[in-house]
Amino acid sequence: MVSMLRLAFAFARSLIALQVMLLSLNAAFGAQAVDEQTAKPTTVVASERIGLSVVVYNQGIALVRDMRRALIPPGEVVIEFPDVSPSMDFDSVEVSSTNAPEAIQVAMHKLLANRPTPSALLEKSIGRAVTIIRYAEDGSTAEKIEGQLLAVDGARPATIKVGDKLLLYPPGMIVLSEMPEDMVLKPRLLVFAKSKEARTHNLVLTYIASNLNWSTDYIAIISEEDNRMDLTGYANVQNDAGISFPYAKLQLIAGALRVIREREARREVQFAARAAPAPGEVAVTEEPFFEYHLYDIPQKVTLDEKGSLRIGLVSAKGARVEKQFVITAPGIMFEPRAREERLPAQIVISFVNDEKHGLGMPLPAGKVKLHKLSSDGKPIFIGEAPVAHIGKGQKVEWGIGSAFDIVGSWRQVKFAAPTAREREMSVEVVITNGKDKEVVVQLRQPIGYGLEWEIIQSSHEWKQRDAMTAEFTVPVPPSAKTTLTFTAKVRLRP
Repeated sequence: MVSMLRLAFAFARSLIALQVMLLSLNAAFGAQAVDEQTAKPTTVVASERIGLSVVVYNQGIALVRDMRRALIPPGEVVIEFPDVSPSMDFDSVEVSSTNAPEAIQVAMHKLLANRPTPSALLEKSIGRAVTIIRYAEDGSTAEKIEGQLLAVDGARPATIKVGDKLLLYPPGMIVLSEMPEDMVLKPRLLVFAKSKEARTHNLVLTYIASNLNWSTDYIAIISEEDNRMDLTGYANVQNDAGISFPYAKLQLIAGALRVIREREARREVQFAARAAPAPGEVAVTEEPFFEYHLYDIPQKVTLDEKGSLRIGLVSAKGARVEKQFVITAPGIMFEPRAREERLPAQIVISFVNDEKHGLGMPLPAGKVKLHKLSSDGKPIFIGEAPVAHIGKGQKVEWGIGSAFDIVGSWRQVKFAAPTAREREMSVEVVITNGKDKEVVVQLRQPIGYGLEWEIIQSSHEWKQRDAMTAEFTVPVPPSAKTTLTFTAKVRLRP
C-alpha cells in the first residue's frame, strides 16, 4: 500500500514537471514570435550613386532617373534615398531593381522633406514653450518672456500665452526650446520593401520634379543688306529644384505638354520615362520624340542648385530673311470711329524655316536678340522678340521694334448704313516715308469679331490675310507720302 502511494506521488510529480516544462516552452516560443512581429525592419542607405539622368521639359518640370547600388538583406527593409528633390511629384515616384526585380517587393514610399524654415519651425512648435528675448539699444538683453505658442502667421508668432495673458504679434526674437522631431536638413525618400534574399541591387529611382526649366536664347545677326541671317541658339537650363544634380546625363524635351490636368500630364511624362535613355546610353543630338523633339547633350553636366547652364543647341549660317514694315490699323467695328489715329510702322524680320531658305530645323521656344552688321562689320543690337516653338516649314515673323522714319495716320472719312444690319466705312491712311529710298509698307486692317466683310473699293492691291484681316501693300517713294483709301462693307452675321 505504501509502495503504491509512493508510485502515485512520483507520477503526479512527473506530470507537474512536464506541464511546467511545456508552459516554459510555450512562453519562450511566444516571446520569440512577439519579438519577430515587433522587430523593426532593417534600414539601408542607398548612397552609392552609379548613374543619374535628367530630362528637362520647357514647362517647368523634369524627369529624374537616379540609379543607386545597395546591399539589401533579406526580410523587411527600409531603403533610404538621400539627396532627392524637395519639389518631387510624390505621385510619380517609382523604385525598382534592374538586376533582380523579382527579389524585392516595394510596399510603400515616404518622403521626408519638411525643412526647418522659420515658418515650418513655428508651425510645428504650436503648443510648446517658447521664449521671447528683447534687446536694449546697446545690444544687451532687456527682457525675457516665457510663454506658450498658440498661433503663428507665416514666419511670425501671432499669439503667445503668458500666464493668464495673451500677447498678439509680440516683438522680439523667438527662441525655441527644441527642434521638432520630423524636421530634416535635406530631403530623403524612404522605401519600405520586402527582400527575398541578401543581394546587391542596382536600384532605379524615377520621379518628376518641378522647378527645373529650360528655354532657348537665340542670337541672330542680320547682314548689311538685310537679306541674310546667321542664327545661333543656346539652351538655357535653370535648376531651382532644391538640390544639385552632379555629373548627370542631360536631355531636353521641346514641346507643349499638357500639364493643367494632372493625370494627362503624368501619363505623357511617364511615357517619356519608359523611353528616355538610361545614364550612359548613347543617343542622337536631336530627334523627333512622340509629338515633341528630344535634344541629347553628349557630355555629362552638373546642374548646381539655383544654377544655370547655357549649352549650344542650333546653328545656321546665311539663312534667307526679309525685312518688312507692318502697320496694324485699329479694327473696323459696326459703329464708326470718329478720331484720327497715328500708327507706328513695326519692323518685322520674316523667313520660312525650311532648307530652301537655309534653315529647316526645329527651333524650340525662347527669345531672340537680333544684331545687324554695321559698315565696319561689327554687330550692333537692334531689338529682340519672343520665339514660339517653330517647326520645319513654318513661316516666322519677328517684330523687333518701330521704324523711326515711317509712320501712318488712319481715319474714317465716310460712314453709311444701307440697311439696319449693314455698314459701309471709307478709310484713309496716309503713310509718310522719311527715308532716302523707297519702302513697301504692309497695312493690316482687322475687322471686328462677328462681322461678315468685304472690300468694295481700294486704291492699292490687297489680299485677305485671314478670316478677320485685310492686308494692303503700299509702296511709298523716298521722302514722300502715299495715301491709301478703301471702303469696307460689313454686316452682322445672322
